[in-house]
Amino acid sequence: MQHNKDVWIYVLHIKGPKDREPTTEQDSEAAQGLKTTKIMEARNGFHTLEELYISPFTRARRFDDNGQPYYVAVTRDLNPTGIYAADMLLRSFTDGRPSLADLAGRLGCDGRDLSGLLRCLTGMPSEEFRIAYRKRIVSELLRYTSMTLAEVAARSGIGSARNLSLFCNHHFRSTPDELRRRLRQQGDEGRFAVG
Repeated sequence: MQHNKDVWIYVLHIKGPKDREPTTEQDSEAAQGLKTTKIMEARNGFHTLEELYISPFTRARRFDDNGQPYYVAVTRDLNPTGIYAADMLLRSFTDGRPSLADLAGRLGCDGRDLSGLLRCLTGMPSEEFRIAYRKRIVSELLRYTSMTLAEVAARSGIGSARNLSLFCNHHFRSTPDELRRRLRQQGDEGRFAVG
């Protein structure tokens, strides 16, 4: 399996952003890092969702000495793999843009390349990983925010409140409101905020 991982990364780097001019500071840094990209060490050759997950939350609630809430920035690793294409894909999942085809077009590669990269990193088919990622985002947004169902659906890439209801019924066997009540503990609402 190690050999396949190297092949996929090579293909994505050849077709990816190093063949075009960097358009942002982040692209420039990533393009420079392509020459020295290192594969993360993984247990059993694969990474877990926990290792690759990028939280949608940018701020965390704290309380001052008088008990008044305020928010501080959350440190997030936006490049958990160190592989440009994989990290862009994970960030797009977090930002609610989970389309492999759209990202592949922006990277100048094929959606199958990204699917293969996900499979090499996680050992899971890309659709299975994407569903697990969405489940995690939906759970966190419902638990920690007061976002409406439409806002949660849009932020998680599900689209509409109706689609969110169908997603929750299928994957959690409950409605979004029931899931929110089940997950939320005292003090959870507002504990984190989305930028």
